[in-house]
Amino acid sequence: SPRCLFIQILGGVFGVLMVWQFDVSLEAVTVFLFFALLTIITFIDADTMEIPFVLNVCILVLGVISIFTRGGFSLTGGDLSLVSRLIGMICVSLPLFLIVLVIPDGFGGGDIKLMFAAGFFLGWKATVIAFFIGLIIGGCQGVILLERQGRSFRIWPGAQRWPDDCDICGITDDEQLYQYDQGIILRVE
Repeated sequence: SPRCLFIQILGGVFGVLMVWQFDVSLEAVTVFLFFALLTIITFIDADTMEIPFVLNVCILVLGVISIFTRGGFSLTGGDLSLVSRLIGMICVSLPLFLIVLVIPDGFGGGDIKLMFAAGFFLGWKATVIAFFIGLIIGGCQGVILLERQGRSFRIWPGAQRWPDDCDICGITDDEQLYQYDQGIILRVE
């Protein structure tokens, strides 16, 4: 199928990039396996909107292995120090968890666990960057899903506040959803 071909080509490209960046080393293998797991998670999540717990555990285990292959023996020095890795585990996952406590279904549990596990592999700086990249990609995927469902949306630029009839979660009724983001209100109908 075209999807399998795409995944195989993507794996080959990742392999070449890892060897180019890290030479032939255990670090290259570790980072390649990380990207392979993320690819698997991406396609499973796109199909089922769930991230299997076992894959999050695999990423966490790979993070522990990466202490030996990518560095991390230092307690406080460098981007992949133990402290950076521990901060990486909570710098995104904890705020996501707190959002879910306030707004149920604001994020999925698999997403929170993925950011927790990936945070240990990446360290806090790369985790924050990865989160924002994920937000952009997730937003694009949301627009695509809306289009597939046949729902339309309009954008009103320059809005300075929430509409008066919008509650704290942004939901006014079954057919309208307002989202405020940098002065833009997105209305889904």
